[in-house]
Amino acid sequence: MTHLSMRSRSSRHVHTQPWFNPAVVIPMPDPQKPHPDGSAYRRLEAWCHDMRMSYWFHECTATSFSKRGRYLAAGAFILSTLVGAAIFSTLESLPSMGWKITAGLLSALSAVLTGIQALLKYPELASLHHQTAASLFPLIRRAEIELAQGPPSPDTLESIGEEWGKMQYDMPDVSERIKRRISKRVDQQIASAEQRSRGESQTRRLGTDPNLT
Repeated sequence: MTHLSMRSRSSRHVHTQPWFNPAVVIPMPDPQKPHPDGSAYRRLEAWCHDMRMSYWFHECTATSFSKRGRYLAAGAFILSTLVGAAIFSTLESLPSMGWKITAGLLSALSAVLTGIQALLKYPELASLHHQTAASLFPLIRRAEIELAQGPPSPDTLESIGEEWGKMQYDMPDVSERIKRRISKRVDQQIASAEQRSRGESQTRRLGTDPNLT
């Protein structure tokens, strides 16, 4: 998985996400932050945040589909192996009716799992979401560079906005469950980072104010 190195000018709106990767930091847009061209800067900052969130939406969706595909494939393989071993063990003996029924049910279940795997196409879906996440990375880096340089020019803002709009239109769907799960964790990380920031500010104030020591 590609790892993003996120930076922001304001520590109040930066939080780490160990549930993704300890090195990943996502700055959150601050509507009240003043800039020479605040409207353009805040808009690009909000887009950048949305792109990063979309990146993780698709990466997590790809991981989920990959796991489901592996579980189905493993289940079908195990059942097929059991059926084959059962048939081989009864070649020189007459199996009971219960044994035949069990072997038949296992064989049917294996076929069902194989059919579900082919129907749902989990590996293809996982690859599609991985590619979508990877395609977002260059645009995210471009937006980061523009934010680091200050307020973007109108042409730059229009170019990034147009590209981001096209990508949103072509993106595969992400389940609301994954969006809620990731957004909830992001909110938790924001609250935790802000609490640490307040604690550090209070510690520095206590250490520098002679009236409080």
